[in-house]
Amino acid sequence: MTTENKPKGTCWCGRTANPNGNCDSSHGLTEMEWQRVKDARDLAAYQQQAQDLWFKDNGCTGGPQYGGGSSVK
Repeated sequence: MTTENKPKGTCWCGRTANPNGNCDSSHGLTEMEWQRVKDARDLAAYQQQAQDLWFKDNGCTGGPQYGGGSSVK
């Protein structure tokens, strides 16, 4: 997949995976190919959110104040 040189935020198909809205030629994908790309992107975003939540403040479930992590120094 190639990236077209278009002005920022000009993706007309609504499929771009670029958070800034720039065209990434996703309109050239079949529906099945697009669904795979979208599913992988959504899973990666979910995994990042889960990681940020669970390991915030160096502790599982948000640190000692939430029962996770260790308060021992």
